[in-house]
Amino acid sequence: DSQAVAIGQAPIAPERQQETNSKAVVMNFNSTEFVPMDPVFSSHGKKGSWGWHLLSGEAAAQEILANQYVCNKPFEHCCLGQGRQQVVKMDPHKALWKLINTDDQSLQLGTFGDVLKHYPAGQSQDSMCSFAFFGDSLSSDSAMGAVCEALRMGYTLKSCDTLRMGAMGVYGDDLNYTCDENRYNDAPHFLLEKEDSISCPRVFIAFEQDIINNMAFMPPAIVELGGLAIFNWGVHCNTDDGCLEQVLTPILNNAADETYQNWRFMFREQEPQHFAFPGGVYPKSIATPEHHICSNFHGRINNWRNKEVANIIEARNLTKQIATLPISAALEPLVGLHYEGPLIKYGDCTHYVYDPHRLDVTWDALLTVLQIP
Repeated sequence: DSQAVAIGQAPIAPERQQETNSKAVVMNFNSTEFVPMDPVFSSHGKKGSWGWHLLSGEAAAQEILANQYVCNKPFEHCCLGQGRQQVVKMDPHKALWKLINTDDQSLQLGTFGDVLKHYPAGQSQDSMCSFAFFGDSLSSDSAMGAVCEALRMGYTLKSCDTLRMGAMGVYGDDLNYTCDENRYNDAPHFLLEKEDSISCPRVFIAFEQDIINNMAFMPPAIVELGGLAIFNWGVHCNTDDGCLEQVLTPILNNAADETYQNWRFMFREQEPQHFAFPGGVYPKSIATPEHHICSNFHGRINNWRNKEVANIIEARNLTKQIATLPISAALEPLVGLHYEGPLIKYGDCTHYVYDPHRLDVTWDALLTVLQIP
């Protein structure tokens, strides 16, 4: 019981994805058939054909039961189908997309749990595994997704400050959640503990939307311990006018600064937008309600932001200091995880409703980077 959209070979690779002639590629995102999709990705061990499957019926029921994908407290944003805006709630049975190898379904993408198991020992001082997410709302979604996975794995929330995870009045009640402790006041964070975890008994997850603040917002005690700094900026830069380099310069400078030598910096590619406009990008100056019908998107994604950031990192000779988490191409088919209505006036073709398997694309890419010698 599944619908499938195929994407050729495995979606993740440590190197930059190969360029292809997009004019020669025809994609039907709404098809229930197995649709080959370019570009062809390097497989780094994940051979064969992969496809996004919308699990349904007994397959969905088993998946939800086995992985406890149920709407438990404390955070609504850990509920299957929950949108970034609190009012957005997609039917969970329409939100469980999973990337499956159609040649060998025993092959799976890496998960956040796998990342914790392979967390580099040199960056796990004082038994703390630290993740700092910098960037816009989509980076906030990644940070919260990591929290959701840790809670599902049995971690206990010990300290938090959620006030800047999203916009007041939009993100919802999760902004008002208070932990018994707030050990790092004014730093949006989650500290989780699991005493019987061998690799990461303590997990610190932080988020900072004002990316210009970069590492300066981090609690000094955490900065000293080190960790993984994962940054992104994209949808707020709508033209190639130097916006991306201007915003990212502080965090790029951090990566080159020996002060933060205990941190590994990674650029997480911008997720695809699926507005009904050429390239899927938001037509800010001419946007109409019709542009917000995500399911009407056709063609190929305009990936100019990720290409521009790759050029900036290369021009600054930071390719050794900054790894790239290539996620954009793998997420290109997931038009179905955008919410079009009726609970909001216009469809949101930028953010994705919560599906833990969508975020597995990020965790798999992160796992691949951590395993590179």
